Amino acid sequence: MAKRLEEPHQGFESYKAVQQWLAQTLGVEAEYHTVYQMTHNRLKAKLKVPRPQHKKQKPQQRESFKKNLQTTWSC
Repeated sequence: MAKRLEEPHQGFESYKAVQQWLAQTLGVEAEYHTVYQMTHNRLKAKLKVPRPQHKKQKPQQRESFKKNLQTTWSC
């Protein structure tokens, strides 16, 4: 499970998905709270859910914004 959490393209979308994966793959029935504590606290993993982006947003403007944001935060 730790390997899958580290992979950028095969991460889990929710703790419920982790719970279902454990049941299907390993046959382990775990409660939601247990799955959350294991992934969040022990494995220090964050779920890989991309934030939505507007379809009209231009990639060049987004990169420019990120660069400007980094320079203003370093002041």
